[in-house]
Amino acid sequence: MSSRHLECEVLVAGGGVSGVCCALSAARNGARVILCQDRPVLGGNASSEIRMHVVGANSMRPCADLELEARETGIVEEIRLENAVRNAQRSPSMFDQILYEKCVAEPNLTLMLNTMVAGVAKAGRRITAVQALRLSTEGMKIGSATVFQASSI
Repeated sequence: MSSRHLECEVLVAGGGVSGVCCALSAARNGARVILCQDRPVLGGNASSEIRMHVVGANSMRPCADLELEARETGIVEEIRLENAVRNAQRSPSMFDQILYEKCVAEPNLTLMLNTMVAGVAKAGRRITAVQALRLSTEGMKIGSATVFQASSI
């Protein structure tokens, strides 16, 4: 198995909706970002693997008088609005594609699918690098100034 060393300013471990939003936000604000997702698709529970769509503040509730005011905003809304326009059939695979396209369109974001964060290197209490694996192909050491754990564990 080959090994390589990568560097970034922000490492996001977990490519669910929160991890994607975190990575996009950091990249758009100028940070060099690596997003590691241990699955072949982004979205976590909202992906075609699980098929639980994004439900937040504007989900259907008994308090109908507040539904117009309560909504998700920011990058989540950007993703949901694009999904509404491009995915009228509500295909889970199309939602996967929208998340993927958002990530690869960001020049400061390196997307690493099928890549599991398996360990960390620390200096005192601070994480300085992670050990990442693409099973059967390569191992990586990724040095990062900031690490966000956005997986479900």
